Amino acid sequence: MIKLLDLLKEIGDASVEPYQYRLDESHVERDEDTGEIIEQNFHALYGSDYMQDTGDIYDSQIYVGIERLSDGEIDMEISFGTLEGGQTITDRGVKEAMKVMATVVAVVKEVMKNMQRPDQWGRKPDYISFSPARTGKTDSNLNPKFAIQRQKLYTAFINKHLKPKRIDTVNIGSNTSVSVTL
Repeated sequence: MIKLLDLLKEIGDASVEPYQYRLDESHVERDEDTGEIIEQNFHALYGSDYMQDTGDIYDSQIYVGIERLSDGEIDMEISFGTLEGGQTITDRGVKEAMKVMATVVAVVKEVMKNMQRPDQWGRKPDYISFSPARTGKTDSNLNPKFAIQRQKLYTAFINKHLKPKRIDTVNIGSNTSVSVTL
């Protein structure tokens, strides 16, 4: 099992490089009157060292959804995981987990940089939201200790790379949602 302390020791390690990835815009919706973007989605595909060694290029994806809320604020939702048949982050070991997290950070930073262009959103998001549970599963499907470790890992990466004003955790039933105020 991945130990949180081991992961946290490597978060600041500059030697961990992200995987090569391909970032594509998959959807954009603009307001008919103003032309402002009100919703935009990106997908990044990347392949782990394991998959590249087998000749397959991509086994994992990162989804970034951006939405203008009714009060004008901008929320960015992030999720990531393996494609069908891919190894999960816990199957890959600590070094692989660090590369996955470095890749998520690289993709988010690239999307945030693109968002600031005048022809896009014109600024960074106000919030970033994510769930530490595995895709399609609730925290009740996980060992509670593992779900907490996963949340701490993600939060540590956010603190290190995005310098948020505030991080709020909301528990609704067996689901956990994290909102980061930038």
